[in-house]
Amino acid sequence: MTAKLVWDRFYEASRASKLETERRLSAHGVHIGQQFVLECLWDEDGLTPTELARRIGVEPATLTRLLRRMEDAGLVLRRDDEQDKRRIRTWLTEHGAALRDPVHATIGQLQRDAVRLLTEDETATFAALLAKMTTGLRGQ
Repeated sequence: MTAKLVWDRFYEASRASKLETERRLSAHGVHIGQQFVLECLWDEDGLTPTELARRIGVEPATLTRLLRRMEDAGLVLRRDDEQDKRRIRTWLTEHGAALRDPVHATIGQLQRDAVRLLTEDETATFAALLAKMTTGLRGQ
């Protein structure tokens, strides 16, 4: 099997995963990528954009656009820090907080569906191979 074939299959699976994630999350008014911000805020509400960008591994400009869209959708609020007015903090709205269980259930079902045709051993092997592929891509 050639590296190209592996890459093509990996890309195909990755694209299918993104499209299906977007489709399922949109039922909750959440767009792909926003679930990572929500996860951070469900764990610790009131983070600064810098903290959020670092935790989810995106550039600050990317996060700013993401937060603007989330604020327009009523998922988060951005407000000045009470102790340091130069800082902005991001807070979940009631609606954003209420999405925790439905989004977790949706992602959990998506994960189960993704591997439903694999045996337990195949799933473990596949996870190990993906970890090796990631290490190779990171040059480690």
